[in-house]
Amino acid sequence: MLTTVDPVRSDRHFLRFVIIAFGVAVVWVIVDGVMQLWSGASRGVVAVVLRPPFEPVVTQSPSGVVQEQRDILHLQVDAAELSGTAVGWLRVADIVEIVCWVALLVFAAILISRIARGRFFDHRFQVLLNWVSLALLCVAALPAMASLIGTNAAISDLGYGPWGEPGVRPSAAATSDAWMVFLVVLFVSGLQIAFRSATRLARDQDGII
Repeated sequence: MLTTVDPVRSDRHFLRFVIIAFGVAVVWVIVDGVMQLWSGASRGVVAVVLRPPFEPVVTQSPSGVVQEQRDILHLQVDAAELSGTAVGWLRVADIVEIVCWVALLVFAAILISRIARGRFFDHRFQVLLNWVSLALLCVAALPAMASLIGTNAAISDLGYGPWGEPGVRPSAAATSDAWMVFLVVLFVSGLQIAFRSATRLARDQDGII
């Protein structure tokens, strides 16, 4: 048996708007990602994000406030100065990030479209939730792992000291985006449990009410 819920007209219109917004986001991710890849490849540079081990840069504002720069460094390094391993993994990280985000947005749009049709008490909806969770994990993990490998190779190529020498070798910098994605994964996992319970309740009540 299949239990459906018919959303009101205003909700259906809003959900259609959300689906269109997802489509625009997919196009934006692809265009922006391809343009950045093409810009780096055409100029022969790769982006390397490092956390420096040295003393922070201290500056003073016109008002006299002392400021210390402790942020990560976003570098544009000539690809010719790095090994093929470093360049390859860093390029792969950028490509994988685009693919993962596109997959996540597509699965999310399909999920929203089923909600717009009131089809969220069936097995297919649960499968889509699983795919959204998997895509979220891929967004958080796969680009970060590829970037970590490429960045560590780039650090060695740039001539920094070996591991175990504090204050000498910079480290690969992790961004806060991964933590945000993991929090969203936890939220979606909670939704999975809630909808799974609602699906069982809808199946048990089907034909009774």
